[in-house]
Amino acid sequence: TRDMQIEILACDNQPPVIGQVVDTCVTAGTFLIFNVQASDPNGQQVALTALGQPLVLSNAPATFVSPSPSPAVTGIFSWNTNCSHVRPQS
Repeated sequence: TRDMQIEILACDNQPPVIGQVVDTCVTAGTFLIFNVQASDPNGQQVALTALGQPLVLSNAPATFVSPSPSPAVTGIFSWNTNCSHVRPQS
């Protein structure tokens, strides 16, 4: 058995800002590449990571390259799509 007390205090730290990624329609067989940007208004380090179905495919998976954490980062998502990636649901 453990007894725990948590105090939540107000602070003036602002959350990181993530740049908007445009919704994109891709035709199978085309190459998709776009940047993902994030920054911290307080100058703290930001790290970008990615996960999802395109990144774990066994046939030509997508890649996401992210730099080392810093106050402003830009990751690069790229995917060489093909017809085997098409599925009947979103």
